[in-house]
Amino acid sequence: MSTDEFKKSIDEDLFLEHAVVHGEYYGTPKGPLEERLSQGTDVLLVIDVQGGAQIKKIYPQAVLIFVLPPSMEVLEQRITERGGDDQESLDVRLQNARDEVSFARFYDYWVVNRDLEEAISQIRSIIVADRCQADRARDLLRGFGFSWPGLE
Repeated sequence: MSTDEFKKSIDEDLFLEHAVVHGEYYGTPKGPLEERLSQGTDVLLVIDVQGGAQIKKIYPQAVLIFVLPPSMEVLEQRITERGGDDQESLDVRLQNARDEVSFARFYDYWVVNRDLEEAISQIRSIIVADRCQADRARDLLRGFGFSWPGLE
């Protein structure tokens, strides 16, 4: 969508979270996310730290996972190999990454992306473990009409 359409959607409160990142507008539409959550579906958002803070404010129970590169040197290499960024854009992206790392302390989990398959496996494990937390499991079981004396 165009920048004007995006800004209009912000004014109409159609986004759950939104931010300007690297000069571009990004956001998560409210409707589809809320629909999936109401169906009990896990939702994975790939968002920056601005979006993460907005989501945590709206959904305090949200589980935030901060994905880190093994090092700034590796991050620079990955961005460079991906192509499409001139030196100025690369410098901005790297500075933004340095700034964003300071927000990792507010996240529930950290995953260091040394290997993509390993990082995906760790994220899946976090999701499965979170589903099994006692408070979430109790809520789920209540939804199915189960209750046990002494576990409430």
